[in-house]
Amino acid sequence: MWKRVVIGIVGVGVLGCAGLLGYGATRSTQWHVERTRVIDAAPQDIHPLIEDLEAWPRWAAGPEADAAGMTFSYGPVRRGTGATYSWKGPGSFGTVTLTGSDPTGVTYDMVMEESATPAHGSLRLAPEGEGTRVTWTDEGDFGMAPIGGLMVPMMEAGLGPHFEGGLARLAPLAEAAAASRAASEAEAA
Repeated sequence: MWKRVVIGIVGVGVLGCAGLLGYGATRSTQWHVERTRVIDAAPQDIHPLIEDLEAWPRWAAGPEADAAGMTFSYGPVRRGTGATYSWKGPGSFGTVTLTGSDPTGVTYDMVMEESATPAHGSLRLAPEGEGTRVTWTDEGDFGMAPIGGLMVPMMEAGLGPHFEGGLARLAPLAEAAAASRAASEAEAA
């Protein structure tokens, strides 16, 4: 009797794993995460914050990084194309390299942990009304089907809220920069 129960449980487990792997094999291993926020500041007030990697921990990393005790280090170039920064914390480490920077935004490559392929991302700035639409995008390919196909939804579920939080933290920094610029222009006039 017990032998049949154990064989049944093992059989269901094997079928479940096979089904999960089969499902993963039918899914794309590529992810694309994108979040947008309109910020009450001009692109010229936001761009310095996104091209300066020393500013990224204040808005991109957020309180989770502080709570985890992450440390940040910077390469010799800290602003604009070629700038790099690395982070290290419990269970997480990686490097961001800006691959492009112009008034419309920045592009970057990010290598996390021991991944062989980098993620590619961007922060794009587009004027919208009195403010700027900031679009943060990240994409990459896990490869290694079928496991990669199962990881894509987890990446999207984790990275989406992280981007939303980062954009929410970027907004007051950019709005303060806009107010400071406006005050300086008014003084000069």
